[in-house]
Amino acid sequence: RPILIEVTAPWCSTCRVQKPHVDAVAADPRLREAVLLSIDFDSQKDALRRLNVRSQSTLIALRGREERGRATGIT
Repeated sequence: RPILIEVTAPWCSTCRVQKPHVDAVAADPRLREAVLLSIDFDSQKDALRRLNVRSQSTLIALRGREERGRATGIT
């Protein structure tokens, strides 16, 4: 199953701009089997370390356990 991980922070203006676009992708019927996970940049530091994330507003696309793409700061 495709997985999209979004790393967000409540104070991040880029994250706020990304959110409606991420929600629209998640609502697309063609992606109904996809899983959307959200990681809080401020409180989920273990997950950030495991995924090697250094910045909020990071999006990570996975197919199973394989990372297929990563973008940071895209609006």
